[in-house]
Amino acid sequence: MGEEVNESTRDGSRQLMDLILALAIVLLAVAILRKWAAGRRPATWSHPALHGKQLVYSEKTFRSKRHGIIAKIDRGYLAGDTIELLEYKTRDRHRVYRSDLIELSAQRVAVEDETGRCVDDAAYVLTERNRDGTRQLHTVTLLSREALLGIKQRHEALLSGRESPRLAASPALCLSCAYLSECGGASERV
Repeated sequence: MGEEVNESTRDGSRQLMDLILALAIVLLAVAILRKWAAGRRPATWSHPALHGKQLVYSEKTFRSKRHGIIAKIDRGYLAGDTIELLEYKTRDRHRVYRSDLIELSAQRVAVEDETGRCVDDAAYVLTERNRDGTRQLHTVTLLSREALLGIKQRHEALLSGRESPRLAASPALCLSCAYLSECGGASERV
C-alpha cells in the first residue's frame, strides 16, 4: 500500500511538472509574440509632426508608367491638398541615408504620376533602433524629379555597360563593398 501511495504521488508530481512546463512554454510564446508585434507598430505610433494629418495610404504600391518606376510606400498622409510620405526603417542607428532620399523621391514620382495628387517636397524617415526599440522621426527634403531621373538613367547605363562605375566617395564604403574584389577599388585608393 505504501508503494501505491508513492506511485500515485509521483504521477501527480509529473502531471504538475508537465502542467508547469506547458504554462511556461505558453508564457514564453506570448512574450516573444508581444516583442515581435511591438517592433511592427508604425501605424499606431504618432508624432506631433503628424498630428491633424489623415493617413490615406499604408503599404501601397504605385506605378509611374511614363518613367518606369514602381514604388511601395510605407505611409502617405494627407496634409491640406498634398501627400506627405513616411518611410519606416529599422536599423542600428538613428540615421538617414542617401538611399532613403532616393527611395522616397521615387515614391513621390510614382504617387504623383498614378494619382495626379501633389506630393510634398518634405518627407519623413522614421527610424527604429534595433537594440532598444527607440524611434526618431527625421524630416528630409526629397530630390527633384530631374535629379531622380538622372540617377535612374545612370543606373540603367551602368547595367547596360554604357558607363563604368566610380569608386565610392567614402573609403569606408568602398572597403565594405561586396564587390571590392571584383573592382579593385581599394588598390586604386592607396
